[in-house]
Amino acid sequence: MNNIKFYFFIFLTFIGFVQAQPVLVTDSGQLTFFTNSNNFSNINSKSSATTTLNLPFLDDFSGIDQYPDSILWDYNYCGFNLPVNNTPIAVNPPGKGVMMFDGTNKEGQQYSIPLPAPAPLPVGYADLLVSNYIDLSNHSPSDSLYLSFYLQPQGLGNAPETSDSFIVSFMDSLGYFHELAGFPGTSFEPFDLKMIPVTDSMCFHSEFRLMFKNIATLSGSMDHWLLDYVYLDASRSHSDTLFNDAAFVSIDYPYLKPYTALPFRQWIATDPDSVFNTYNSELVNLKSTNISVQFSSSISDSLAQFASTTQNMPVTIVPGVGQTFSLSQFTTSVSQTSYGNFTHTTWMSGSTDFIPGNDTFRSVFYADSLLAYDDGSADAGYGISTIFTQQRGFAEWFDLKTQDTLIGVRISFVPTLYNFDDTKNFRLVLYYGDADEPDSIRYQQFCIINYGTKLNDFIGYSFDSSYVVTSGFWMGITQFDGTPIGVGIDRTPLQFPVLKWDSSGYWVNSSYQGALLMRPVFKTLPVVTGIEESTSNSLFSVFPNPVSGRKISISRNEVSLKEDITFELISTIGKSEFKCILNTSKDYFELPETIAPGIYFLKGSTSGYTGIFKLIIL
Repeated sequence: MNNIKFYFFIFLTFIGFVQAQPVLVTDSGQLTFFTNSNNFSNINSKSSATTTLNLPFLDDFSGIDQYPDSILWDYNYCGFNLPVNNTPIAVNPPGKGVMMFDGTNKEGQQYSIPLPAPAPLPVGYADLLVSNYIDLSNHSPSDSLYLSFYLQPQGLGNAPETSDSFIVSFMDSLGYFHELAGFPGTSFEPFDLKMIPVTDSMCFHSEFRLMFKNIATLSGSMDHWLLDYVYLDASRSHSDTLFNDAAFVSIDYPYLKPYTALPFRQWIATDPDSVFNTYNSELVNLKSTNISVQFSSSISDSLAQFASTTQNMPVTIVPGVGQTFSLSQFTTSVSQTSYGNFTHTTWMSGSTDFIPGNDTFRSVFYADSLLAYDDGSADAGYGISTIFTQQRGFAEWFDLKTQDTLIGVRISFVPTLYNFDDTKNFRLVLYYGDADEPDSIRYQQFCIINYGTKLNDFIGYSFDSSYVVTSGFWMGITQFDGTPIGVGIDRTPLQFPVLKWDSSGYWVNSSYQGALLMRPVFKTLPVVTGIEESTSNSLFSVFPNPVSGRKISISRNEVSLKEDITFELISTIGKSEFKCILNTSKDYFELPETIAPGIYFLKGSTSGYTGIFKLIIL
């Protein structure tokens, strides 16, 4: 099994007293240095960058893309990119995005698969971030060039060991890199502004490059370094540590709390006045004096069926990080027949700003078919470790506002040393019970772990039949042995504990709280203005629906038996995602892997007829 992301579990063992317990992930064991040749095979050779830049060079990683800005950073130089991490792993960052360096590549896959114990774990150069060419040919050491950046070890992740260094290098005119500075690994520290003078004569040429890299255990997301606010310019000094910049760090929207996604039937049962009201915003001021700004915000749904706006709320931001403001949504006009993706945009104006791009914050929340607490990103893997070969389970509580129909679940697993065999089985369980604890089993089925093909990939597991739930319910997993199964967990604190595990027949709160990356799927089909919903039409029928694979089977009706049908898959915002032509000899087609889970419309057309189906892809 190639390119699997590995996580390592902390065993919090109390010898002689504890026979089983929940565990989370980190690195452990013996280490050996390993040369990551894929990443470094061409590191001492010049490549053709797409862009040559001039000073100043500045990036705070606040863009909306998942990966670094290609204008500033050369994607092709090392073949690996780093996700811009905008999750709570960064503690009081100087802005809303950071670069995370660890032991996995841009897809969350490990750089090296370790050999079975007691073989040592591989360690070596891991992630790379390399700039495009920067023209320094018109500068000299007397121009007082300084490189500055904010750096934090560990954050809320795994602490890099002393040997897990963070290294900054530059490229000379021949294409060779030389170290500018290095920082040994350490346990958690706040973000610290590093100031590095650029004085070496080998720096001053037209194809200068910066390179940031780390040494890490190469078998998973561990040994974390967090990088932010990279700034290179002339006429600076060592005391040039303040910036005329106010920035968003995060916004704590209350819309669906404690959930991040709601099935449509639960959404229409929610009081909109309580949903669109007050929310909290975290900001940072990198100046030494107050910055006065005005806040504005807007809300829109995927079909632009409602909007909510607030204009020019005055706010004064004092110097420092981690400042929270309570903001009100003054005007609201909500149509709860709307569904799909809802986007809330908040922006600040009225002040001259160093980086305008970090003055806007967008957040998306969902009302379609999923019920979720998590933010879609695994901070660790969760499972039960026991010294005995016995079945142990854990479960999560979900509360409902009104009756709904369960048809399946989506789960994101993270591979570990203990579960990288993709034939590992588990039992998916739906329990009766109240908010206190699970009771008897209502439904169960045997399943096989599937890790997907990308970082935080959710895999759909359809139930054999649908189940009506009238209030809350517990959904969980039973392991068949004593090795942790590794369900992804988002460790963002919730308002109350929702995760319990089976301790020898007694359900107890997990010592690790947060939200499993386990999302119940409901049979929720909202009505969309302008498109008539039906279960059949004059052209064709579709099955299965919902679909958990890629194959879509078509049953032709009388008017389409002798004609080709042109199919188009359309998203809820009207975007064409896929097209194909099905000739009369075929009764199915396959969707590409790039189609994300969600609600779509399948439009079929012949010379004289058009039919539309609502299609749920799990």
